[in-house]
Amino acid sequence: MSLQLVRYKTVKPIEPRFSRTGAYQGVDRLILKPSTPAYIPNYYDSQKFINTRAIVAVLSFTIMMAYFGYFREPNDIDLILNSEPHVLAGNLERKLLKEQIEQAKRAGKPTDLLEAQLSYVDVKEAAIKATYDKKK
Repeated sequence: MSLQLVRYKTVKPIEPRFSRTGAYQGVDRLILKPSTPAYIPNYYDSQKFINTRAIVAVLSFTIMMAYFGYFREPNDIDLILNSEPHVLAGNLERKLLKEQIEQAKRAGKPTDLLEAQLSYVDVKEAAIKATYDKKK
């Protein structure tokens, strides 16, 4: 018997190309519709939120106008804002000069000049009143 050795042709395994593997994400595999949307709407973009915000703004403005226009009672600030400018200027200057006179008396300084300024306030007030009456 004869033994015959046969050598078979060895076939090299074909290595897969990267472009054919699952890891490849090239342009030719581009999916035009992405699985997740690029913009995800939320509550703050909804029409309900926009309407609610508009209603709250209108109601707040209405309540504020009702309070200031109808329910609020007159106070000292209203009296100051509604008084004439010559009265405001005269009273403010008198008050400041009286405080300065008291401080000067406590410090033992002469108050003749301050008292002269205090008497001059009436003249200044009359001049402001005349100017104010001309503008009316």
